[in-house]
Amino acid sequence: MKLWRTRHCLDPAGKVGHTQPPVLRLLCDRRHAFSLQSPKVWIDKFKGKFDMGWDRYREIVFERQKQLGVVPPDTQLTPRPAELPAWNSLSPDQKKVSARLMEVFAGYLAQTDHEIGRVIDAIAATGQLNNTLISFHRWGQRGQHRGRSVRNLQSVER
Repeated sequence: MKLWRTRHCLDPAGKVGHTQPPVLRLLCDRRHAFSLQSPKVWIDKFKGKFDMGWDRYREIVFERQKQLGVVPPDTQLTPRPAELPAWNSLSPDQKKVSARLMEVFAGYLAQTDHEIGRVIDAIAATGQLNNTLISFHRWGQRGQHRGRSVRNLQSVER
């Protein structure tokens, strides 16, 4: 989500403009399909955080979810999808590219979280947060990009 989209929801002072009901604020973000647009400052926060690879990262996240009570303690981690290669089967170059893609997407999510937080804080400042419905929708390419980055790993070697 580019800053101008957040700014579109807020006035120059960082406040929600019109606050008399009914109010509709539509904050659309389609960058999940194009997360390479994330600013470097956000991406760099995740430098090296995914070097262990997606197989190990899945295990770490899953264990944390159990510790936090997000999933029951007896939940079993699902098998890695067949179309996603095992991390240890990748070449060093493929691992480097894949880890960087994960850093980029994490940077995108962190910036998105920050920008949505700015809008929510501005709504809360009006006293209308408890009278506000917030709905997140993932609008995108309907799966056209599904698996593309994994298939493109083959071209890293060429």
